[in-house]
Amino acid sequence: QESAITHSWDNLFAHVVAAAIADTLGERTFQDVLQIMGQPGGLDTLREMVANCGGADVTYWFDAISINWHATICGGFGPQPAEDSPQFQAFDT
Repeated sequence: QESAITHSWDNLFAHVVAAAIADTLGERTFQDVLQIMGQPGGLDTLREMVANCGGADVTYWFDAISINWHATICGGFGPQPAEDSPQFQAFDT
């Protein structure tokens, strides 16, 4: 199995790592994994959990430099709304 991961600069890197591990374990959220990561020996525990579920064969492609995919594959973000419109107020914040 292969998956691609991207992230937001508003999030912590630990959240991205926890999300990948949680996905491998079949978890819907990453909070429990994040908690285990923060415990002494937590990374060893998670390695064992991943190995036991067969997750060692999962590959994650991580967009480490956060390429703007909208600009590269979507042709940009679309046109800017008219400055006197309510849409521009939301766009400009």
